[in-house]
Amino acid sequence: MFQNLSAWSTAYAIGLGVWLLTGAIAFWGLLKLRRRWREKPLAKKFVHAGLGLWMLLALLTLPEIACALFYDQTDSFSQTNVSRRWYALHVETNRDHFRDDQPLPTQRQPGQQSVVFVGDSFTFGHGVKNTADRFTNRLRSRWERERPDQFLVSNVSLPGLDIRMLTDELVVDLYREQHPVDLLVYVFVPNDIEYFDEHSAEHYNSLAAMQPHGWLFGETYFYNLLWYRWQSLRRPEASSYYGYLQGAYTSKPWPRFTTKLDQLRATCDSHGTRLAIVAFPFLQDLGGEYSFAVAHEHLGKYCQEHNTPYLDLRSTLAPHASEGLVVNRFDSHPNARAHELAAEALAPWLETLLDPPPP
Repeated sequence: MFQNLSAWSTAYAIGLGVWLLTGAIAFWGLLKLRRRWREKPLAKKFVHAGLGLWMLLALLTLPEIACALFYDQTDSFSQTNVSRRWYALHVETNRDHFRDDQPLPTQRQPGQQSVVFVGDSFTFGHGVKNTADRFTNRLRSRWERERPDQFLVSNVSLPGLDIRMLTDELVVDLYREQHPVDLLVYVFVPNDIEYFDEHSAEHYNSLAAMQPHGWLFGETYFYNLLWYRWQSLRRPEASSYYGYLQGAYTSKPWPRFTTKLDQLRATCDSHGTRLAIVAFPFLQDLGGEYSFAVAHEHLGKYCQEHNTPYLDLRSTLAPHASEGLVVNRFDSHPNARAHELAAEALAPWLETLLDPPPP
């Protein structure tokens, strides 16, 4: 509870404080007037009406206080104040400004291999409170237990990271800072192509249009949450999780995307790094007819043609879709169970890439 208090914005703390103080003064004043006017029936009716209004406002304040103190949940695009507070409470970064409890290695011991995972919010663990529950951290713990001192595992991920940022900035910075990278694992998610799709600007403009104005819906937690839930009902096309990108993999954005993959492969080759690609599916419709199957198929074909190791996690996660693999109904990111399943599939596959071939 006290952590939640520390995450309150100044505007919210002041606004709530003023509201509660005003309410207390009004209640005291109304009680005082009722005692003074107890012999004046007409005046007392107005006082009772004021007390009734006060009780109504008090009841409307209770869910706000409860939400501000105890409710802690993300949404897909981190639009709500509750979701933003989740970040403030549960995301701690290392000295390299990435969400990890270990810094990026600057050197490795003889015989050690450095495995670096790069990706967006799926790799980052959006909605997963404990970093130990992410697939990268599960892999690190498993290897530290079963194969100590053989592998260094790093999570280099950022929410909203797309293929352009990955190739032009993130990976380039890794090598510029001279971090050892023996195996670079690019964790692909179907929205990574969004930078090349002309509909992305419209999508984000729709999200921006949902933003509320004023203190009541802009700064609060419960009423801000209600605002966005109502907007989601009014604008399902804006809140849908990247459904507009389905056609991107059979049109112009796809060759532009593969050009960036070519660039990523060339960068890795020039630094003696092996590249592997892991495809994380969208999980909200994984149990039915998966709408992004073409994206995975095109990426698999690309990897086969360019001799790039590729693992599609769709076959691992789909049989468990009924278990509920998303963070919550308003957040389509993988939950701790999905990360666990991903780690179980990744460990043996990565070991075949990292272990030296038999003599």
